[in-house]
Amino acid sequence: MSPKDSTVEYPWGSLPVERYILTNWNSSSSESIKQQRLRLTRQHLEADTTNLERITSNVHRRPPQMDVDNILKPWRSEKTRKIAVRLFDGGYDSEVPLMLRTYYSRDAGKLKMDNTKLADWVGPKKKFSDGSYCTCLDDPEVFNFGEKWEKIFEIIPELAGCIFTASVTRKHRPKLPPGDCDSRRWCFMPLIVLDKEAFATKHGRLIYLDSRRNIIRETRFDLSDGVSMADIIVDWVESAHLERLWEDSQVGEKYRADRPTDRGRLG
Repeated sequence: MSPKDSTVEYPWGSLPVERYILTNWNSSSSESIKQQRLRLTRQHLEADTTNLERITSNVHRRPPQMDVDNILKPWRSEKTRKIAVRLFDGGYDSEVPLMLRTYYSRDAGKLKMDNTKLADWVGPKKKFSDGSYCTCLDDPEVFNFGEKWEKIFEIIPELAGCIFTASVTRKHRPKLPPGDCDSRRWCFMPLIVLDKEAFATKHGRLIYLDSRRNIIRETRFDLSDGVSMADIIVDWVESAHLERLWEDSQVGEKYRADRPTDRGRLG
């Protein structure tokens, strides 16, 4: 899925996480700017403030330019922030998983081969019924997380706001094991992680996250030669294939039977 383009301008300092950081900033802190910004970003995520009422530039007092230049801009580039704005403003209005590439080989030859694989997997843009596109977050300067894919939320915490309370039809809703959560209302976000194993074995990692970014279930799926990710996703949405993947998947740590106090909890 590709978030829809924003029709509202969001100047630096106007996004909820940016407002949270600047509002709670302690200029007398012994922490470095990077350390304090990371701590406040994590606090923002844990405080569940990602779904705050949307703001517009005409109701927000712009912060001093010095704060923007010294605190916010070194954190993420204009390009990365555009992704954040699109996610925040356009939301995650599709059951199509978001793709995240987290592995970039240091070997130039292998990197070129992996880039070719990714181009084949993503394929040409294919428009879905809701007007969105199948897109991959792919930038070695930003998303080179390796196995620590969770760091995406420290760079683009707006993604956490896309984890929503779903009211979906039975046709498209994967069956949860008994006790995992209320079958009528449950929070989830499908995420495809293209990590080192994905490029080595041509098997992408499909993860379902709850509203606190815990893994509900995860599995690997085949990235067949000559078939784009968009075609695979269309097959998932229009058939029972996604449900079969769910049934063959592994339960996340906090949803395992040996953790009874965590079963059924989404927050």
